[in-house]
Amino acid sequence: MILPTTHPVHEEDWDAFDRAFDEDTIVQVMDSTEEIDVHINMDAAPLQQFLTNHSLTDAGKEYVKRVYKTGVTLYTVAQYMEFREEFDDKDVDVTEFVSTAMRGTGQILLDQTIGDDQLETLTA
Repeated sequence: MILPTTHPVHEEDWDAFDRAFDEDTIVQVMDSTEEIDVHINMDAAPLQQFLTNHSLTDAGKEYVKRVYKTGVTLYTVAQYMEFREEFDDKDVDVTEFVSTAMRGTGQILLDQTIGDDQLETLTA
């Protein structure tokens, strides 16, 4: 599997999806037979709280958003592949399962990825 197509989703577009986004939704996965699309909530509470809690420069904010998007994508793909293999012969909606599981991962992703030393270089 190659990396999926990612789509940023903002609050004004939350209701445009079959399963509506909210502030706790980190990602939604849409799959077809050969590939998946990953819709990443750029207005999710964990990202917005991280941006608010730190006095980031504009470049720092953009860096944090890139790290968030990359991390969400990689964790989502890993979980999707694992759960798809695990539940392949069962009646489980893997996309919904991954979206739900990512709520917890999204809470800790930025704190795990961006250390204090790196954070200092991103702040004003």
